[in-house]
Amino acid sequence: SWMLCRGWGPNFQSLKMLQEPDAEYPSFGSSQIYKSRGNFLSITSLGSRCTCSCIELEDGSMCIDVYDVVNMFLISSIALTSAPIYAQYSSGLKSYDLSLHSSSQEAYILSTDSMHKLKVLDWKVLVDKLIEAGEWLNALSLCLQYYETRIKKRAGLKPTLSRSVSHTISNHPFLRYEATLVIPRHEPPPRISNTLAALSPKTPTEEEEVLCGYLRKYIQLAFENAPPKSSSNSHYRMLASVCIEFCVVTERLDVLFKEVFRKFVEIGHGNNFVDLLEPEVVGGRLRYISPEVMNEFVEYCRVGGDLRRVERCLLHMDVKILDFDSVLKLLRKNKLYTALLHIYTSGLNDFVTPLQMLYEDIFDSATKCEDVGAFERRRREEEEECKTWFKQQKFKLVEGTFEYYGGMGLLYARRCLKGERWPRGGDLGGGEEPRVRSEVMKLFCEEKYLVSKNPQNRREVEGYRAMSFPYIRMALLLDARAALDLFAVYLENGGGQEQAEEDEDEEEGDETTTKQQNDPCSSPRIDGEKIVEVLINVFSKDDSSPPNSPASQAFFLSFVADMLEKQQLETPAALTHETLSWLATKANETNNQGRLVRVLNALQLTPNSYRRDEAISAVKGHNRAEIILFKGKDGEQSQFGEGETLNCEK
Repeated sequence: SWMLCRGWGPNFQSLKMLQEPDAEYPSFGSSQIYKSRGNFLSITSLGSRCTCSCIELEDGSMCIDVYDVVNMFLISSIALTSAPIYAQYSSGLKSYDLSLHSSSQEAYILSTDSMHKLKVLDWKVLVDKLIEAGEWLNALSLCLQYYETRIKKRAGLKPTLSRSVSHTISNHPFLRYEATLVIPRHEPPPRISNTLAALSPKTPTEEEEVLCGYLRKYIQLAFENAPPKSSSNSHYRMLASVCIEFCVVTERLDVLFKEVFRKFVEIGHGNNFVDLLEPEVVGGRLRYISPEVMNEFVEYCRVGGDLRRVERCLLHMDVKILDFDSVLKLLRKNKLYTALLHIYTSGLNDFVTPLQMLYEDIFDSATKCEDVGAFERRRREEEEECKTWFKQQKFKLVEGTFEYYGGMGLLYARRCLKGERWPRGGDLGGGEEPRVRSEVMKLFCEEKYLVSKNPQNRREVEGYRAMSFPYIRMALLLDARAALDLFAVYLENGGGQEQAEEDEDEEEGDETTTKQQNDPCSSPRIDGEKIVEVLINVFSKDDSSPPNSPASQAFFLSFVADMLEKQQLETPAALTHETLSWLATKANETNNQGRLVRVLNALQLTPNSYRRDEAISAVKGHNRAEIILFKGKDGEQSQFGEGETLNCEK
């Protein structure tokens, strides 16, 4: 059906004729109004689906814009700099109606001293003309524009480039005779592509092969006309940049990593090629690097002493399509644990294996460290206001030290127990949180060091590895408060309840239960009772193994008090009494019984967790605490708030 197009001010609208057989005159239905970058001066049709319009920009300059009114996108823009458009004056007003006319596939522009012609040509014709004129970069840019605005748009994909090919009338080589614009005449069938499709073997369309053919000709010409070796570095870097961008935009990674990369390696400039990959990966435009190219990139970064570049790239890549064997060996060998943890969790859905790998270096670095408690003491002295090591850190951690590996392990474990992804955060999703919490907590509650099944990674069970509960002990050695906070996070996020619910579900099915019991990888129940058992063994005064400092003991009792107050733990009577004694001592020091009162109020709900006479002896001298215990002696539940005043004489 026919279409009318109109422009007023910066507004543009196409009108489609309505099919009304009984109507005497044709009528047109309005469509969406689009905003132009300037005010319309004149508009005319160009072919069956395009318009050619003269636009006045905000700075007073003029340009010719050609729009595809079917898909509503800008095909090309020509700036009118040295050849202003002709204006007719009537009653002192400017009119441009006579300056822009069209005929079939051509449009004519009348300037003050000449006339120019715009002609509709196939995109390949225009690219060939640019190549004949030696404008290779403009030709390749035009190919990318065509791919973005036509091929990708037909596939229903969002364009990733915001480029347009613009030329001025004064310097465009063809405008002396005719201006050429890209308006395709045919519509190939749509093709939906994505990252995986770009990597898998496929049959490219005819247009895609033509686009890559232009790139191959450009590479061959650039290699044949390369400058001398002394000044060729910048030449090959520019060439590599063009090739990478072209293949990334057109989704031809097979061409990029096979043909193009190997050509650069053959001439000894593979380092220039891989050096330019990082901006594309970090910018989110390139989500995959082939193993061959990755090995070259790693070697290049190793020689330059900056393997962190490899880690940064891996954090931005699609880990599910990587070559796991080669990448994980590389990361383990070079101790790039940030990326190692990311690939295991996001690519393999394994949250415990990378933590065990990290712990191997924690054990080794602690063995080499002369004073493993120095970091905690320094942190406590300089950051008394800081609640945990995670929230504020003023120390510059030296890579490869006990503090560096241990701190990363604590932070990773905390993310897992909170049900967050590593390293950027965000929910795990998919109902994985209970399983992840259980598996990570199980590792910290292991009584013995887990020997690796791989003979190459086995270590002698000696030193810190030979201690009981070695994993939680190493965390406590680094920062007792932060390590105990892991148990608090686990309990506060329903770790114990989740496991209890799973156990109830397992009891309903005999076959399922039997299979899970026989599965060595299944996680046993880690509840509050198990956590208390582990911590009592670790902080036993009869055990000389670290941590055995007074500060660590104080952190432990403070943790128990918090959990009792929140009713998330039930402790043995002996531990409860020790905690009450410690709270009473702290109350004397601070002249504040509030925390002691809150803990006793919570204990009234679990009277079997303490012996009343010993508890009264522990809090002797604290009136409010004693009254709570005395009133509960006859079976009456007593609840006293912090701010309540008691008449002790009465």
